[in-house]
Amino acid sequence: MEKEEPFAIVSEDLADLAGRIKSDFPESISFYNSLLLHARGHARAYTFYTLKAAPHSHVAMWCHSLRDEDSQKASDTWLALHCRKEEVVLLKAALKQTHLINWEGRLCVYHVPEYMKSAVQEVARVRAGQELDAVRCCTFAYQPRQEEPVRCSAGLQVYRLGRKGVRHMLDTSKFDKQKNFDEMMHLVRNAPSAGVYEDASVESETVVDVAVLPFGPEEETPLAWITTSFYGGLAILMTEERHRGRGLAKLVTQVAARMLVGQGYVPHAHAEAKNVPSVKMFKTLPGWQEIHGVYFMHRE
Repeated sequence: MEKEEPFAIVSEDLADLAGRIKSDFPESISFYNSLLLHARGHARAYTFYTLKAAPHSHVAMWCHSLRDEDSQKASDTWLALHCRKEEVVLLKAALKQTHLINWEGRLCVYHVPEYMKSAVQEVARVRAGQELDAVRCCTFAYQPRQEEPVRCSAGLQVYRLGRKGVRHMLDTSKFDKQKNFDEMMHLVRNAPSAGVYEDASVESETVVDVAVLPFGPEEETPLAWITTSFYGGLAILMTEERHRGRGLAKLVTQVAARMLVGQGYVPHAHAEAKNVPSVKMFKTLPGWQEIHGVYFMHRE
């Protein structure tokens, strides 16, 4: 006899759930932002769940699956999990029972805190007979403070990403090539993104006004870019190789971080621990501080 599904779609306002788990910072920081993104309609990619038997606990999950056209079974699944340390046993039991996840297909579990890692691995062994690959990341958060204005060099202009910029960002991304383009466009039309574009008409250094940053040219690609991710953090940061070493990654990161503050989100980013340039950049950026470590766990 098939066991009852332990997870139920969130029945309360997503913003209320975000307020409840805010007390679990820093571990809940990405889940908190993602809830707000979806509560405000800035994102619409994920479905959020809590436990049927304990709806007022802090155990929560978001999940998104791509389905095989023939079998209609989930082929690729992206999910994130949250609970307090004392609730790991509840989460683990629910994961062993849920029908929402295809543990044997392609799978990515986002920003797993250290205290949850072994539980996720145990479930993967039980459900699929093998563990997930785990990539350790450093989590950095931006604390707003009185700072110098963000300045952009002559010959360049900072904009929010236009349509071609979004397409180029996805095409060149290491992890996000499979993201739905229309959903990503919806996200960048609402949540912060930033790109540096060439503009020969700008003859001197300018100050970037993050409060009224316009969208960039729809048919041009930027030299460097970053965006808010569906999972809540700043992500897909990249600079075209020939333009590296000019501080463009720092520029778009600071612009997007201040935009997130302006919209009431908590600016943060996850950088692979072995990605020395990215970790070094965040450690030296004004206002940024390393707050904890997480794992992105996956199986291809």
